[in-house]
Amino acid sequence: MSLSHRLRYYRRLHKSQTLPLCCTDSFPRFILGWLRKPCYWTGCDKYKPEVAALWQAYTPEPTTPEDFALARAVCERALENEIGSIFDLVNPRFQDVAHFAASTLGYLVWGNPDTVDMYGIGDLGGWALDLLSMWGVYEKLGDGADLGQWMSSRIGGFDIVDNAFDYADLVADADAWLISTEPGQLSTKMRVGLAVSSRERIAQFYEVRFNGSDSNVIAAFLHLIDGLDWGPFDNVPFTKEVFLKAARASRLPTVDEGTVMASAFSAVLANPPSHS
Repeated sequence: MSLSHRLRYYRRLHKSQTLPLCCTDSFPRFILGWLRKPCYWTGCDKYKPEVAALWQAYTPEPTTPEDFALARAVCERALENEIGSIFDLVNPRFQDVAHFAASTLGYLVWGNPDTVDMYGIGDLGGWALDLLSMWGVYEKLGDGADLGQWMSSRIGGFDIVDNAFDYADLVADADAWLISTEPGQLSTKMRVGLAVSSRERIAQFYEVRFNGSDSNVIAAFLHLIDGLDWGPFDNVPFTKEVFLKAARASRLPTVDEGTVMASAFSAVLANPPSHS
């Protein structure tokens, strides 16, 4: 069953639940919160607990007021009873449901950048740290290979061992950004937005998020790799260490290396792979 069909099921499940009135509008977020667990909350094979803990700080789940925490528990219990494991929902080669949910929550919590050539805090849960994580994999397994060719052969790829940015990740990042930025109810946006092909959604993400420009992708990524910018503050201290931990790397890429990586990512977005 496709993810869009599952989301329609969740909408019906929503209508069947009795939630505190103050929390009914939050039901789609409760669904996303459940879908991202346990990987992006307590850890899994992809993320060890110490890395998953960063997600608890990045996309926290408020426990107050009491009705809000109760409503989330009702929602998650219903989902668990009706659906079971999130990893059985779709083919993981093509869609990473947990990643999509976590990245969407990141955008809903932190918003989007004001310009197409900059990254925002919301991007950290999506394409930005996925691309940076590829640097950590390259450090470990690249063995001196040409950086551009190595990245181009792996970003958006299928069935590659130790790939931190495969096709399912790419689709999840595109979907998360598109759904979080479109106006309207979250449940409707998920149902309608996921109805078109994943290849079309990746291409749309590139066109809308980066104005279809390689230079914008490069500029946004280069802003990231010199440290986190927060409001009026550039390169906030200690954030490089957080990036290194998330990417599992010993150092951040240089400007030249970051340019090559971002250009490879841009090329994949401009000509998305197809799984058909």
